[in-house]
Amino acid sequence: MKPVSVMTVWRITLKRLQGVRGLLKCILAEFMKVKRKKFVLGTLLAAWILPVPLTIIVVKAKLSFDILFMFAIEFGFFLILPIVLGIIASSSINVEYDNQTFKNMLSISISKGMMLWAKIIFLIFMSFLYGIGAMVSVIIGGVVLGDYASVLSKLGMAVLLSFMVALSILPVYIVTVLAAKKHIIPTVFTIAYTIVCFISSLKLVRLPLPLTTVFRWALPHISNNSRFINTAGNGRISEWIVTLPYCIGTIVLMSVVSIGLTTVILNNREV
Repeated sequence: MKPVSVMTVWRITLKRLQGVRGLLKCILAEFMKVKRKKFVLGTLLAAWILPVPLTIIVVKAKLSFDILFMFAIEFGFFLILPIVLGIIASSSINVEYDNQTFKNMLSISISKGMMLWAKIIFLIFMSFLYGIGAMVSVIIGGVVLGDYASVLSKLGMAVLLSFMVALSILPVYIVTVLAAKKHIIPTVFTIAYTIVCFISSLKLVRLPLPLTTVFRWALPHISNNSRFINTAGNGRISEWIVTLPYCIGTIVLMSVVSIGLTTVILNNREV
């Protein structure tokens, strides 16, 4: 076997470092674009104040902090967050079509796949920002209620769900690149996808979609009445709930398919 020379190893290392540098530049560019996107900042602000009306409802009804947390997760993370992330994801691709960025990429050392990964990382970061901001508002609501037990565990759950929901929305990228420059199509898809998953979750429908699967796993962890869920008289609920490995497997499979198809379409489509 022919030994690998030091120069060969050095060239491979430099090439990989250049790739990392290019990815970091793409990620930084995504953050710079946020300053010009008032919609993104506005939706984040709306997400952070969502727990305020929920807190008012909980206080008037004399309910617990656990109920406030459950409401914030169900409506904030499984209804509002997916729509916000879907619109951010589609707009981040469409802006490149509008600015003809993909055409100009032929003259620089940044691939379309690298740009896509930068957008996905940015999307996950925005989801984290949403989740942490929403939880801060929930904790403030707990202080108003005089009940804020298990704050750290709830914050950890919110961060984990932020990551899972962000990955669950990746199919929007496929629709966006297929409907190049037609902004309304991915937006309609995002809203329809989210509403279908949300309603099917409330009705305990076993829909094999990532967002529904995340809800099926999260339910006993966000509910303040896990004992009720696990009782024999509610076998339908307990059977509907899925395990963490099943949830992770579904998300990973859908993420791989979404990223792979989106990359293939981008690389083979003339822009």
